[in-house]
Amino acid sequence: MKRLTFEHAYPLVNIKSISKKDRSYIVTHRYVSLLGVDAKCEHVPLTPNYIDNLERLGLVQVDSMSKISDEEVYKRIEEFPQIKDITDELGKQEERRVEIQRIRLLVTDLGKQFIRSCVLDKNMQPRS
Repeated sequence: MKRLTFEHAYPLVNIKSISKKDRSYIVTHRYVSLLGVDAKCEHVPLTPNYIDNLERLGLVQVDSMSKISDEEVYKRIEEFPQIKDITDELGKQEERRVEIQRIRLLVTDLGKQFIRSCVLDKNMQPRS
Protein backbone atom coordinates (compact mmCIF):
# COMPACT_ATOMS: atom_id res chain seq x y z
CA MET A 1 0.00 0.00 0.00
CA LYS A 2 2.94 2.32 0.57
CA ARG A 3 3.55 2.43 -3.19
CA LEU A 4 -0.03 3.68 -3.69
CA THR A 5 0.31 6.47 -1.13
CA PHE A 6 0.95 9.23 -3.64
CA GLU A 7 -0.36 7.56 -6.81
CA HIS A 8 -4.07 7.01 -6.34
CA ALA A 9 -4.40 5.55 -9.85
CA TYR A 10 -2.03 2.87 -11.09
CA PRO A 11 -1.91 1.24 -14.57
CA LEU A 12 -2.90 -2.41 -15.03
CA VAL A 13 -3.45 -4.50 -18.13
CA ASN A 14 -5.33 -7.68 -18.92
CA ILE A 15 -3.88 -9.90 -21.63
CA LYS A 16 -6.51 -11.56 -23.82
CA SER A 17 -6.26 -14.37 -26.33
CA ILE A 18 -8.96 -13.77 -28.96
CA SER A 19 -10.26 -16.28 -31.47
CA LYS A 20 -9.88 -15.04 -35.06
CA LYS A 21 -12.84 -17.22 -36.04
CA ASP A 22 -15.61 -16.01 -33.72
CA ARG A 23 -13.94 -13.28 -31.63
CA SER A 24 -14.54 -15.16 -28.38
CA TYR A 25 -11.75 -14.59 -25.89
CA ILE A 26 -10.16 -15.66 -22.65
CA VAL A 27 -8.19 -13.46 -20.29
CA THR A 28 -4.93 -15.36 -19.98
CA HIS A 29 -3.25 -12.90 -17.59
CA ARG A 30 -5.29 -10.62 -15.33
CA TYR A 31 -4.20 -7.48 -13.46
CA VAL A 32 -0.72 -7.43 -15.00
CA SER A 33 1.34 -4.52 -13.70
CA LEU A 34 4.74 -3.48 -12.45
CA LEU A 35 3.32 -2.66 -9.03
CA GLY A 36 5.09 -5.65 -7.44
CA VAL A 37 8.38 -4.64 -9.07
CA ASP A 38 8.00 -0.98 -8.07
CA ALA A 39 7.02 -1.91 -4.51
CA LYS A 40 9.94 -4.36 -4.32
CA CYS A 41 7.65 -7.24 -3.35
CA GLU A 42 9.37 -10.48 -2.46
CA HIS A 43 7.04 -12.53 -4.67
CA VAL A 44 6.37 -10.33 -7.70
CA PRO A 45 4.42 -13.01 -9.67
CA LEU A 46 1.78 -12.95 -6.92
CA THR A 47 0.97 -9.26 -7.52
CA PRO A 48 -2.39 -10.04 -9.22
CA ASN A 49 -3.37 -12.04 -6.12
CA TYR A 50 -2.34 -9.14 -3.87
CA ILE A 51 -4.49 -6.79 -5.96
CA ASP A 52 -7.41 -9.23 -5.71
CA ASN A 53 -7.10 -9.34 -1.93
CA LEU A 54 -6.79 -5.55 -1.58
CA GLU A 55 -9.89 -5.19 -3.73
CA ARG A 56 -11.77 -7.75 -1.64
CA LEU A 57 -10.91 -5.72 1.47
CA GLY A 58 -12.26 -2.59 -0.22
CA LEU A 59 -8.91 -0.77 -0.18
CA VAL A 60 -8.57 -0.59 -3.97
CA GLN A 61 -10.89 -0.86 -6.96
CA VAL A 62 -9.97 -2.24 -10.37
CA ASP A 63 -11.66 -0.05 -12.98
CA SER A 64 -11.86 -1.95 -16.25
CA MET A 65 -14.15 0.64 -17.85
CA SER A 66 -11.53 3.39 -18.01
CA LYS A 67 -7.81 3.89 -18.26
CA ILE A 68 -5.14 6.41 -17.35
CA SER A 69 -4.88 9.11 -20.02
CA ASP A 70 -1.06 9.01 -20.17
CA GLU A 71 -0.36 6.19 -22.65
CA GLU A 72 3.32 6.05 -21.63
CA VAL A 73 2.51 4.40 -18.29
CA TYR A 74 1.09 1.41 -20.16
CA LYS A 75 4.02 1.14 -22.56
CA ARG A 76 6.28 0.53 -19.59
CA ILE A 77 4.22 -2.58 -18.73
CA GLU A 78 3.78 -3.77 -22.31
CA GLU A 79 7.50 -3.48 -23.07
CA PHE A 80 8.67 -5.17 -19.87
CA PRO A 81 10.68 -8.27 -20.95
CA GLN A 82 8.56 -10.92 -19.17
CA ILE A 83 5.32 -9.36 -20.44
CA LYS A 84 6.72 -9.12 -23.96
CA ASP A 85 7.63 -12.84 -23.76
CA ILE A 86 4.05 -13.70 -22.77
CA THR A 87 2.46 -11.70 -25.58
CA ASP A 88 4.97 -13.02 -28.14
CA GLU A 89 4.28 -16.62 -27.09
CA LEU A 90 0.50 -16.14 -27.21
CA GLY A 91 0.84 -14.45 -30.60
CA LYS A 92 2.29 -17.63 -32.10
CA GLN A 93 -1.08 -19.38 -31.97
CA GLU A 94 -2.43 -19.41 -35.56
CA GLU A 95 -6.15 -19.25 -34.81
CA ARG A 96 -5.85 -16.57 -32.14
CA ARG A 97 -4.61 -13.01 -31.70
CA VAL A 98 -3.45 -11.14 -28.60
CA GLU A 99 -5.07 -8.02 -27.24
CA ILE A 100 -3.96 -5.94 -24.29
CA GLN A 101 -6.76 -4.24 -22.37
CA ARG A 102 -5.57 -1.14 -20.54
CA ILE A 103 -7.31 -0.63 -17.19
CA ARG A 104 -6.48 1.06 -13.91
CA LEU A 105 -6.26 0.44 -10.19
CA LEU A 106 -7.77 3.09 -7.94
CA VAL A 107 -7.30 3.59 -4.22
CA THR A 108 -10.73 3.83 -2.56
CA ASP A 109 -11.64 6.31 0.18
CA LEU A 110 -11.28 3.46 2.67
CA GLY A 111 -7.86 2.70 1.16
CA LYS A 112 -6.79 6.33 1.60
CA GLN A 113 -7.93 6.24 5.24
CA PHE A 114 -6.04 2.96 5.73
CA ILE A 115 -2.89 4.49 4.25
CA ARG A 116 -3.14 7.52 6.56
CA SER A 117 -3.80 5.34 9.62
CA CYS A 118 -1.55 2.36 9.07
CA VAL A 119 1.02 3.01 6.34
CA LEU A 120 2.27 6.58 6.56
CA ASP A 121 4.64 7.74 9.25
CA LYS A 122 2.55 9.92 11.57
CA ASN A 123 5.27 12.58 11.64
CA MET A 124 5.08 12.98 7.85
CA GLN A 125 1.32 13.61 7.75
CA PRO A 126 -0.08 17.11 7.43
CA ARG A 127 -1.96 18.33 10.49
CA SER A 128 -5.40 19.89 10.06
